[in-house]
Amino acid sequence: MQKLREVNGLRYKEQAIWFLNAFWKSGPNFSEDLGEAENVWSYCNRCIDLDRKGEEGSELDEFQAHRLLEAINETLTVRDMRKVLTEVDVDFNKYVSLTEFLIYKYKVDWRELVNAPQGEQDEAKINEAQRLLDASTASMKQCEEKANAAKASETAAIESERAATAAETAAVKAEKNAEVSEAKAVVAEHDAKEAEESAVHHETVSREVAKAAAASEAAAVELEKQAKAAEKAAIHAEMEGKTAEEVAETAEAEAKATESAAFAAETGARTAEAKAKAAEELEVDLEAQVAGALAELQREEDAFNAKKVELEATGNNADLGVVKRNMAKNELAQLLCTDPLPLQRAKARGAWRIETRCPLG
Repeated sequence: MQKLREVNGLRYKEQAIWFLNAFWKSGPNFSEDLGEAENVWSYCNRCIDLDRKGEEGSELDEFQAHRLLEAINETLTVRDMRKVLTEVDVDFNKYVSLTEFLIYKYKVDWRELVNAPQGEQDEAKINEAQRLLDASTASMKQCEEKANAAKASETAAIESERAATAAETAAVKAEKNAEVSEAKAVVAEHDAKEAEESAVHHETVSREVAKAAAASEAAAVELEKQAKAAEKAAIHAEMEGKTAEEVAETAEAEAKATESAAFAAETGARTAEAKAKAAEELEVDLEAQVAGALAELQREEDAFNAKKVELEATGNNADLGVVKRNMAKNELAQLLCTDPLPLQRAKARGAWRIETRCPLG
């Protein structure tokens, strides 16, 4: 686990190199699937883009790790995402390194990863392999240069052969052209005679055509006059059409104004009706409240009178002791000393409210 934490602390690029070295020949076997190796580098670059530290970063927080999962087309709910992040975070520090993400992605044993040999353990073999690779590359380059030179020589020879063939073809073609020219000269002489005869004929035809053209010109002048007259009539009709259109637009505007006024009147009527209904409901509610208040006042007055009768009966009861009778008389005197005016005013106010109606709207 300590080794894993050390690997997680490396920069993203170093983590990618460690992972590729560890499973170059085993597990994902990147040596046989170079496309998947390129994917590892794409994940590395994505982490660098997401981390504020850039190339110097080594771990992503929960939000950045979620965006990394989205980058590989794993769109998860918040609950599933946290479950996955818990599986990914091998060292349980609430951050996800590139190494932990690759462990989750390729389902490898992290113990095998952290204990896998890296390049420095096979440095001699790597140097020898590099030497052989350089030698092979130089040899391949020499072979390629020789092949290019041979190909260039072959191309030049082919071009020379093509040029000789083209010259021979041109010579044959020139001889044929001479024979054709001689035949054309004979034909041209015959055509000249026919042309002379045709010219005489064409002159006669031209005179006839001139006469027909004059007649056509006169007809064209007449047609032009008719066209101008038709154009004037069309302009007049267009002006009349525009006037009719303006009248129609005015009528339409007036109709719209009338419709708007009718709609406004209807809206006002509905508003007045709603206000009347609200006032009526308010009046019913107030009457109920006043009736309840009067009933409560009546109960208080009845209680007052009942208490008064009870105390008077007790004070005048000769069967009772002097003390009880005097106490009843004293309490009656105190009761009678209370001011009945608030109760009377409340009753009067309540009665006035019942007789008064709430004005509408």
